[in-house]
Amino acid sequence: MKSCENCYYRSLTDESCIIGRKYGDVCSQYVGRCFECECDEARYIHHGLMYCRDCLFKELGIEEYPTVVHYYKDGEYLGNNEDDTDLEILQNVYRTIKEIE
Repeated sequence: MKSCENCYYRSLTDESCIIGRKYGDVCSQYVGRCFECECDEARYIHHGLMYCRDCLFKELGIEEYPTVVHYYKDGEYLGNNEDDTDLEILQNVYRTIKEIE
């Protein structure tokens, strides 16, 4: 659920957000925070929870290899960063993952 408390732009030191708005009504600038690390901007929803890219890859057990990045889960090849987007890689594991618009 959208609220100022879980917004990426929430200030940790005062009663207004980084954008300069008072807390209360959720503005059009709302961006969710990652459920796992609470530090990064959430880009994906999985099982009703918002995740950043790195935390969702970790949660799903997707491994990353440098240079041309090839993705594997439990030994099964999921794709690479030259041919596939992050969303395509994630949906190879769970079709229900959606990108936050």
